[in-house]
Amino acid sequence: MFNAPVTRPIGHFYAWMERLDRWEYITVGLSLLGISMGIFVHSWLVFIRSANEHSFLLNSVTLVNNLLLVVILLELFRTIVRFLETDILRVEQYLAVGIIACVRRLLTASAELGDLRNATEEFFANYLKDVALDTIIITFLIVGIFILRARPTKSDQNDFPLGLEKKA
Repeated sequence: MFNAPVTRPIGHFYAWMERLDRWEYITVGLSLLGISMGIFVHSWLVFIRSANEHSFLLNSVTLVNNLLLVVILLELFRTIVRFLETDILRVEQYLAVGIIACVRRLLTASAELGDLRNATEEFFANYLKDVALDTIIITFLIVGIFILRARPTKSDQNDFPLGLEKKA
């Protein structure tokens, strides 16, 4: 790796870029938080308004689907906050977001299936493929979390500060 000394003007430029990078993370985090709060409120309002118009089960599945989206956005927000505090991105949080996203997809696919009497064979076959793929992905992500937690590591050895290479 090239270890030449950084000249003073370039050093100021890097410091300025670092501040801009921080502000971008802050604005993205606040945007995720605002969007998740808006989706949360909107989802409940739609659920309450349509309680008498449509099937309670369908409305409930839609609400749960939207709430899981809110959980995903909040988990990403939390990841950004932790990164800003520590300069470390944790792998496990992304695996958890992946699990939640797959569970959300399973619920959505189940809601789309609806009544089996009206489903075509092709639609049902695609549904089974989606469910199988999501189940496999969830299993791999859970195994990944288990491996990360089970390995004896010295103080977050699996976490890497951004911009720095892992040293042997």
